[in-house]
Amino acid sequence: FPNSVFRSNEMRQFVGNIVHERGHAFAAEAAEVFRSAGYQTKLEVELTSLGASKKDGLGDVDVLSWDTNLGRVYAAECKRLRTAATIREVVQRLEEFKGSREEKDALFRHTRRIEWLKGHLPALSKLSGIPVDKIKLCPLLITSEAVPMQFFQALQVPTNQVVSFGDLAKLVAK
Repeated sequence: FPNSVFRSNEMRQFVGNIVHERGHAFAAEAAEVFRSAGYQTKLEVELTSLGASKKDGLGDVDVLSWDTNLGRVYAAECKRLRTAATIREVVQRLEEFKGSREEKDALFRHTRRIEWLKGHLPALSKLSGIPVDKIKLCPLLITSEAVPMQFFQALQVPTNQVVSFGDLAKLVAK
């Protein structure tokens, strides 16, 4: 259920904690896929640790993985989502991930982080050991299930940047 369904702050906090725990566990599973493919990986990298201003409120990259030989750096946002079973749920899911600047939805926050990283490649270079001119930044939105965003051409990010967890290992295989 969306958090807005619950009236009491206690219930909202309880549900929020469960969602956070499950989201963290999902990101850890995704990180393990990168590690198994031979990537160096860090979980929940705060952008302030790379030099972003705290006042920008950029938060963290769920999974940051890189291969120094390939120069590839994956910046992944992980979303544990329920399968959209009805047309209404499909529409709601697309609404949640419009990339809306006004609503600051999940996709918009992810694209803001990616734009910051693109503008601060020396910070990625320092973390990864990859020379700035060799970095190939690969943004990803990893979802727990196949989701409508993977097939929606009007999405604010290329659909090939949206991958279900089941397809992740194949995508990152070297």
